[in-house]
Amino acid sequence: MYDMDILIQSPIFNDDELMNLSQNNSQNDITIFYQRIDAELIEKKNWTTNLIKFIDKNYTNPNLSLKEVAFELGKNEKAISKYLKETYLLSFKQYLNNVRLEKASELIKEDLNSFKEIAYLVGYESSNHFTRAFKLRYNITPTEYKLSEINS
Repeated sequence: MYDMDILIQSPIFNDDELMNLSQNNSQNDITIFYQRIDAELIEKKNWTTNLIKFIDKNYTNPNLSLKEVAFELGKNEKAISKYLKETYLLSFKQYLNNVRLEKASELIKEDLNSFKEIAYLVGYESSNHFTRAFKLRYNITPTEYKLSEINS
């Protein structure tokens, strides 16, 4: 019913509880233990979902920071950084840049705005910084990307 890896990684799981649970096979104790595990997993899912939604809603803010996100979600910066690193193998800044660049690539495909406008629309204060970040991520400039989209 429960994946032991998830149970062991849960911050509410500890050796004493496991020992007590295995020594006292009361169905009520086991049920309460699993309910606590379920509650912890649900809480983690809720805040991580809110994290992703908050970044998706606010990525256009050029001053968006880990500190601001942590404050808005009522979480500490370390917990957010740890989640992003473990889940996406990215730091907060890398994750935010990826979101911005994915949105930028969509805007480039729509072909309604200049690159400078797109840079500002997705949260970059400088079109030069946007171009460097885009090239670093996609290995081509926004102009080359646009041309490749037109030719495909």
